[in-house]
Amino acid sequence: MVDTAVLRTAARMGVGVRLPLPALKNLTKKGRSKMSEQLTTMKLHRKRMDQLGCGKSNTMRKGDRNVGLGKFMFVCTEDESYVKEVEVTMVVKKRFHNLDMMDAYGGGYPDRKMMIDELLKIYPDLDALDTITIVWFNT
Repeated sequence: MVDTAVLRTAARMGVGVRLPLPALKNLTKKGRSKMSEQLTTMKLHRKRMDQLGCGKSNTMRKGDRNVGLGKFMFVCTEDESYVKEVEVTMVVKKRFHNLDMMDAYGGGYPDRKMMIDELLKIYPDLDALDTITIVWFNT
């Protein structure tokens, strides 16, 4: 069983925690923890995981995602035992063409163009009118 106090302390310090694989079995397929119904999860690439607490304060997903405020866990796509817990503070929904510099900076991008290019790599079929869910958080 995972010591949640250790996980929360590590999250406050902005460090990643490697969980043993049995601990990850406490997460259901919908990303909700059996330990805490408020905790949700989302996959994030290692490059972006390493930016948490160092300039990255949001993540963007295509579509109208239902994300609540409160505790949230990112799981690394390359290594599912690498997780970081954050506190979701705000969820904003915008059209793709309305994404701005503030969204780019929060996502850890130096400019809007780089953010747009990265999103188009991840979602090649993105259209200007597609909804983007922006999840703002504190590490």
